[in-house]
Amino acid sequence: MNRLVLSSALLALVTACTPPSVPAEPAVSVRVSPDSVVLGQSLTFNLVVQHVSEPLHVAVFVEDPAGHVIQLLPNRLPGGDPVLTPGQAVTFPAPGANYALKAALPVGVHTVLAYATPARLQDGVVSAYASDSAAFADVVPGRQGTGSLRGAMVPVLKLHQAGLVEYTTFTVTNP
Repeated sequence: MNRLVLSSALLALVTACTPPSVPAEPAVSVRVSPDSVVLGQSLTFNLVVQHVSEPLHVAVFVEDPAGHVIQLLPNRLPGGDPVLTPGQAVTFPAPGANYALKAALPVGVHTVLAYATPARLQDGVVSAYASDSAAFADVVPGRQGTGSLRGAMVPVLKLHQAGLVEYTTFTVTNP
């Protein structure tokens, strides 16, 4: 009987010492598949937001090793302005899309920035389309340059609209 009482007291003490659970932080996640691609090979971007209460719009920027930055999302292609529902993964381009993204020069490590916000990122904030027929926007010249995604880009985006940030990389190689 004494053993049972001691065990119950120990359990109560351990339970009392357990810290309260901390809510998970809101997050956006971006992954490139595959993470190492050969020139001309197709690649996809997988996006998800977690621990948020509402759907979010996402902007994705890619900086090549030479410092040139494009806005991959949103864009003018079908499915090019995805809204991320919490916990639901979105793949771009979507399976069955009538286009593919192909790895292009220059070879080396490319940096990806995903920026998720409650409202769509307005055109012209950091990028512009070169023509009416351009599918993707280029980041404006003042925001280009090696390291710009990890440097000046996010503060400019946050000035216009608070958002969630995630970086990843992928490598393009010669065949």
